[in-house]
Amino acid sequence: MKKLKRTKTTIVFLAWLHLWSSLVGALISSPNQYTRECHRHTPTLLQEAANDDRSPTDGTSTPVNGNTIPAKKLRQISRGYPLSAYELDPQENKSSLFFSEASSFDFQRSTRLLQGRSYAKVTAFEKENLFKSPSVQDLASPKISGDDINKLWSTAGFRLGVFLISFNVLPLFTKFAASFETTPLMDGTLSDKLGTGISILFGTFISLTLSILYKRQQDISAEIAKESSTLVLLTRNVLQIFKEDEDRLLDAGDCISNQVRILVKESRGAELLTMMYSDPYIRILDLLKDEYDNPLFGPTQDIIKDVVQCRAQRLVLESSALPPTHFFILTILTGIIFASYILSILPCLAEDGTPSFDVQLLFATFISTYVLFFNFANDLNNPFSGVYQIRRSSIAAHLLEAKRLMLSNPFLKDQIDFETYEEDYEDIFEDVMSMSRSGESFEV
Repeated sequence: MKKLKRTKTTIVFLAWLHLWSSLVGALISSPNQYTRECHRHTPTLLQEAANDDRSPTDGTSTPVNGNTIPAKKLRQISRGYPLSAYELDPQENKSSLFFSEASSFDFQRSTRLLQGRSYAKVTAFEKENLFKSPSVQDLASPKISGDDINKLWSTAGFRLGVFLISFNVLPLFTKFAASFETTPLMDGTLSDKLGTGISILFGTFISLTLSILYKRQQDISAEIAKESSTLVLLTRNVLQIFKEDEDRLLDAGDCISNQVRILVKESRGAELLTMMYSDPYIRILDLLKDEYDNPLFGPTQDIIKDVVQCRAQRLVLESSALPPTHFFILTILTGIIFASYILSILPCLAEDGTPSFDVQLLFATFISTYVLFFNFANDLNNPFSGVYQIRRSSIAAHLLEAKRLMLSNPFLKDQIDFETYEEDYEDIFEDVMSMSRSGESFEV
């Protein structure tokens, strides 16, 4: 009976340590990368309902659904998807376990939509800065909302705080553990062997984690750099091909400006919807169908093929973040090592159950290193915010070059912008779609 009581006590103690380490891991993690949901309808261009020959090229207006819409804006809002397509299901990924909605259950949605994604600073593409000469500052990483909190873990004050808390909390755990009767697990016989095996597994897991995260960031950077540089070549070619056809030049420029805007301002979810409703690259391909005799026709088709493949690979990599379960396993392994360490030092404790200074120092160093690694890996898992983001300088340079090429064209410079329109044009969308289906034309 006494042996059974000891065993139960040991199990309860280890379970308590595991729960404590799991809660600490959850608290020190940065859930913003999973739960950052803007919950706004990402404003994009509405579905292309009008035929290409209806695209406005002058400054007139068109009455639609009782509203007078400027011709330029009507062309712009006819190039995407209805805003209702971006509505989120409130029941998606809901959990009935303990909490109504835990951050881990938001993982699939957040990696699919990827709010806060940006490959260049937005300010360089705003309307008031369109004709401003680019500078080195335009190549810096964009400022993301919540970045200051996400970077808190890298500050010296945070690290010192973790170290001091760990140093002073160890005596509480050792006194609690020493209050129980000695068992084979608590006298170090089993804990040393368990700790050794778990340490090997822990080191392998850490190595695997860093390898996956580093490779993902490198692959995303490589794919978007290739895509953005190919987009510049596509811009040059379409400007040359359609230089004598203002209507198709305007449509092609609109396609390129939309793709640039998506990469700079929009989420991954908005890009996926734009692909389904009105893919900019496919629209350019449709505009090329009557240019078989142009010497740039073949090379431009190859460029579109390459850029579409780069985009597909990039979209896959963007959503390939490590799941919360990966970090939970890391926390469990750390908790086991933490418990093994405490059990192994029980025979060396003072009569009052307090550890020596060097034991406390070693423990605080271990916990501080774990917290630092955990947050470092968590930061790498979200390449668009935090401390260690993907390097965007070459990507931003290519996107700015595409912008400069279009704005250097005497016809496009007053017709193209990279704005996102906040207005809800659902009624206009329905009316324009009805007119398109019935074959009814409208003048702009």
